[in-house]
Amino acid sequence: MKGDFAMAFSLDRSLSYVRIDEPNLISIHRSAKSAGPNDDVFFGHLCEAFILAARENNTCRVYAAIYDTQLKSNFIYVPDQATGKNVDGDALVCEAEAFLKNMGFSVEPVNIRFSPAVREVVIRDIKVMRPPKVAVVKPIAEPSVPTRQKDKPHVPSVSPAKVQIFETEESKGPEQDSNQNNGATVFERALSGDESTRDAALELESLKSDLAVAKQELDAERAARRAVEDKMALALEKGSADFAALKMDRDRLKSQLASLREKSDLRYRTQATAMSELESENAGLRDDLARLRSMQDNTAAELAEEVKTLRDALRKTESELDAERSKNEQLSDSVQTTSREVETVRAALNNADESLRVERSKNDSALREMEALEQNAAAQLKSLNQKVESLHAEKRLLESIAAEMKLKASGEIERLQKLNQSQRKAAIQKISELKEEMRQLAEARAVISSSFAVPQKLEEGQDPITGVSKQDMPMQPLDVACSNSYTSPDPFGCPACVDEVCFEPDMTLMGVPYAEVGNVMEVHRSFNKIHAAPAGRLVQTCEGFVCLVNDGGEETVFAVWLMNKTDEVLVCRPNITRDSGYTSRQLLQEGINYFERVGFMMDSLHLEADLDLRQEQLDALSIFKKVDLVCAA
Repeated sequence: MKGDFAMAFSLDRSLSYVRIDEPNLISIHRSAKSAGPNDDVFFGHLCEAFILAARENNTCRVYAAIYDTQLKSNFIYVPDQATGKNVDGDALVCEAEAFLKNMGFSVEPVNIRFSPAVREVVIRDIKVMRPPKVAVVKPIAEPSVPTRQKDKPHVPSVSPAKVQIFETEESKGPEQDSNQNNGATVFERALSGDESTRDAALELESLKSDLAVAKQELDAERAARRAVEDKMALALEKGSADFAALKMDRDRLKSQLASLREKSDLRYRTQATAMSELESENAGLRDDLARLRSMQDNTAAELAEEVKTLRDALRKTESELDAERSKNEQLSDSVQTTSREVETVRAALNNADESLRVERSKNDSALREMEALEQNAAAQLKSLNQKVESLHAEKRLLESIAAEMKLKASGEIERLQKLNQSQRKAAIQKISELKEEMRQLAEARAVISSSFAVPQKLEEGQDPITGVSKQDMPMQPLDVACSNSYTSPDPFGCPACVDEVCFEPDMTLMGVPYAEVGNVMEVHRSFNKIHAAPAGRLVQTCEGFVCLVNDGGEETVFAVWLMNKTDEVLVCRPNITRDSGYTSRQLLQEGINYFERVGFMMDSLHLEADLDLRQEQLDALSIFKKVDLVCAA
C-alpha cells in the first residue's frame, strides 16, 4: 500500500451496467441484505449493493454499484481520482466498503474461486453486470377526431348561443337523418336572415362535413384495431403452445440434471474413499517424519517441506471437489433461468468431468511421489543414523575440551579478581591522597582570598573545593576497576552501535549475488514471520535474512526481504562505502538490529562445511542468485 488515503465515489450516469470480462475479474462483494439508501436519488426504494474489482491493462478498477429492486435499474459509482498501476486494489475495495456503509449497506465477499465456465455463470447472476431489462409498455392511443385546422379556411367565430344550437342538433343522433328536411329548412331560414346568421350557418355546415370525415376515419381505425386484436389472439395461442413446449423441455432438463447430480455424487463418494486411504497413508508418513525430525533438524525441515507440499496438494484436491459440488448446485439453479443458460450448464458439467479426470491423474501421481518419498526417507534415515553416531563422538570430544577450558578459565578468573582487588585498593588510596591535596589547596586559596589573610577552617564533612556538605553532593562511583570492566553486549565485539547506517533497497539485484559456494560466509534468518509491505509492495507475510558474502576479496553485507505471497526478493545494501571505517561485523550486527527493530527474531543458520551440502542449502533458500565470475567482478 502506498499510504493511507480517503477516496470519494461519484455516480457515473454514462454507465447502465458494469461490463467486466471473466479473466479480468478480481473480486466481487455484495450486500448481505437489501436496504433503503439514505440518498434522495433512490426515493426510499429497497436496493442491493455490489463492489466489483477488475484488473484491466495492469490497472486496478473498482466499481461501487447499487441495484434498485423496484425500478430494475443500476446506479454505478466510480472513484473521483484516477487509479493507476501503483494503486492497491485492496485499499480501493476498503474505500468502496466505507462508501457503501455510509449509505446503509453491509457488504461481504462472494466466492469466485471456480473454473472459468462457472465464473461466467456467477457473472451473469450479478444483476449490475448485465444490461437492465426494462419493460417498455406502449399505451393504447385513444382515437381522436382530426380537426384539420390547417386545411379548412378561416371561419368567423360563433357565439355561445349558436354553438349550443349546434350541439343540440348533433346530440339528436339518429333523429338527424329523419329530420333532414327540417334542418334544410332551418339552414335556408338562416341564409335568408342577417349577415351574422349566415356566417354561423356556413360554419355549421363546415363542421358537419368535418364530422363526417372524422366518423369515416374512426371506423377505419376501429377496423384496424380489430385486425390487430385478432393477430394478438393468434400470437397468444402460439405463445401458449411455445410455453408448453418450453415447460416440457424444462422438465426434461430437470431429469437430466438429477441424473448428472447422482453421477457427481457417486464420483464424490469414490473420491472420498480414495482420500481416506490417502489420509491413512499420510498419517504413516507423518510418524516416520516425526522420528526423522528428532534425529536431525535440518534434514527433517526439508522432509517437512515436502510433506507440506503433499498436504497442500491434498487440500487443493479436496477444495476442488467441494468446488465441483458447489458448481453443480449453481448449475442446477441456473438451469431454471433461461434456455441459453442451459447450454452453459452443460458445458460447465463437461468441464467438471474433465477436471475430475485431471484430479484423478493428479492423485495417482501424488501416490507415486509418496512412495518415492518413503523410499527416500528410509535411505536418509540410514544416513542420519550414521551422522548421529559421528555427532555423538564429536560431542564427547567437545565436552572434554570444554572441561579443560573451564579449568583454565576458572584459574584466569581468580587471577583477574585478585588483580582487580589490588587495583581497587591502589585507586582508593590514590583518591584519598588527591582529596588531601585538594583540601590543602582549598585552605591556601581561602587564606589568599581572605582580606585579613586568616585561613578559614573547613567544617567536618564539607567539600574542600566547593565548600558544600558532602551529604548534599550526589554520590560518585568510586569503584574504578569495576567501571573499567564493562563487557559489551554485542556478540560480535562491537563497542557501540552504529547509528548512521541505513539499509536501502537495490532494485538492480534480484537476489544475493555470489560466484562460488564458499563466498557465502554467514547467513542469519528470522524464525518468525511478520506482516509488512517493504518498499511499497503488497501487505503480506515476510521473512528476513542477513547475509555476509565475500565479494571479490571484500566482505559485503546484504539485508534481504522475502515476500511469501508474491515470492519477491528485495535486497538492501548499507548506505555507506567500504572505506568508511566500519567493519563487516559492525554492518552485520546493524543488519540484524535493523530486522529485530521491525519485529523479526533472528537466528544464525548453520552452514555445512561440505560445499555440495552447502550448495543444496543455498538452492533451498530462494534469496540467493549465483552469478558468473565476470559479473561478480
